[in-house]
Amino acid sequence: MEVWPTSTFTWTVSGTDAFGCMDDTAYTITVVPPPAAPVVTLNGPEVTTAAPAAAYQWYLNGQPIAGADQDTWTPVTNGNYSVAITDANGCIAQSLPVYYGSVGLAGAEANDLRVYPQPARERLVVEGLTDRTTARLFDTEGREVLREVLHGNAREELDLRSLTSGAYVLQLESATGTVRVPVVRE
Repeated sequence: MEVWPTSTFTWTVSGTDAFGCMDDTAYTITVVPPPAAPVVTLNGPEVTTAAPAAAYQWYLNGQPIAGADQDTWTPVTNGNYSVAITDANGCIAQSLPVYYGSVGLAGAEANDLRVYPQPARERLVVEGLTDRTTARLFDTEGREVLREVLHGNAREELDLRSLTSGAYVLQLESATGTVRVPVVRE
């Protein structure tokens, strides 16, 4: 028999043998809550989570990164980074991805692009731009729902309050290149 409880409960099993002897035993099944989904933040050249856990596993574009098993990871490749945490009970929770990458120039001249938080509520922060950049946000139907010119400041913010919850793609276009970043609006 398999039991899939959603809360802690006690189950009593009773039995009677061929001689009429009865016995019962109580089993308490304790349901522990899963860990809260971790949040990935960008901290300089690192991605990090403050979520306490027994184990960590970082992912790049949905694939596990070998050896990336601490609360902080230093990316060496552009892409979407997320982390899965495992608590002391063996329960796992996964973060939403955060894009880490560069726009435009390659190699040593690349500027570190960071787009956060993921998911975003009212504002989306874009860091690492050095050139004038056009930010265009598209919904899942491909419609442009936001367009704003960013002036290459170290930190820019996009106002998302007029948008509904859902998935979007942020396209950043500058004279040196274009990058697309998936964005989730809570």
